[in-house]
Amino acid sequence: MPQEVIDKNMIHPKIKHLNDKQIQKLIERYYKEERIQSLIDEYKIDIRPNGLVTLFPPIISEKVCPYCMSHLVEKRRSRSTTRSQECLECGHYEGQATCMCDNCFQMRKKEIENEKCIKCEKIKVAYDPEKFKAITEESLTKKQRLYLASVLRAAVSEDFGYINPLNEFAEVISPTPTLAIEMVTELLDYHIIIPYSGSTLTAYKESNLLPNIYNAFSVYYLLNVESPKEKEHLIHCLLNPEPAIFIEDQEFRYVTWKRIAREECMQYLIHSLKKVGFEFNPGKKTIAVVNGLLDYFSTSQIFGIIFRSMANGTKLYQEKK
Repeated sequence: MPQEVIDKNMIHPKIKHLNDKQIQKLIERYYKEERIQSLIDEYKIDIRPNGLVTLFPPIISEKVCPYCMSHLVEKRRSRSTTRSQECLECGHYEGQATCMCDNCFQMRKKEIENEKCIKCEKIKVAYDPEKFKAITEESLTKKQRLYLASVLRAAVSEDFGYINPLNEFAEVISPTPTLAIEMVTELLDYHIIIPYSGSTLTAYKESNLLPNIYNAFSVYYLLNVESPKEKEHLIHCLLNPEPAIFIEDQEFRYVTWKRIAREECMQYLIHSLKKVGFEFNPGKKTIAVVNGLLDYFSTSQIFGIIFRSMANGTKLYQEKK
């Protein structure tokens, strides 16, 4: 081991009776795995074996602190631990995965803010409203008008400026998550609503594809429909579609009613099963059964069938226990 310059001010009182060469030799022998108790006895040091290393004077490094330009100090470590260098002026550590000194903390904070600004700029550029061709009110299909009215009624802001995240309104816009996802997907696919650049970053998935991957129920949206009407009048019309738009198309009305009725029955079935401790995820078979029932029974009648079936099933289960 090369001879090191030992700072007299950093020698522990318990080894002050040793000269520089003796201290250097002691340190050298310690790291050569000699028996610690033998070293303590030979050099007449009053310390337990596991505390000997704490008495060794630190190494003055040639490296300087990147913040205050003071020489770094390397505290002696036990034989089994890794070394790190410390600045005695500001507390900065070199050689650690995460230094917790004030300077490093502020630097990491600044890096996070910079990353946040970069991400926000990417989102702002990707979802600039000018990039999306506005959809004319007249081009909206009956289904799209119905879906949009449901979303706007639940989530449009008080000033009509944007649409709030739909995760708080999923059960309001649709009886089931399946239909809610279908509604939002339809509106997004046709750019009837577009993500708002003011959405929180947590709505976007951390990946190289940022901001193309996001949670459709966590972002804010902008309405992307144009019309000769004033904005408030347009939104009022979209919130409350004219009945005449749907009256003439009996097929659309029947299909839409049946879909909504089916989802309401599914919602009631799932809710009823959950109340008695059963988790249920309806599949094609359940959908087919409910569709068949709706050909002959009203929604309230099917609710009654579910209620009676649940009551009878619970009674039978309790009797068998």
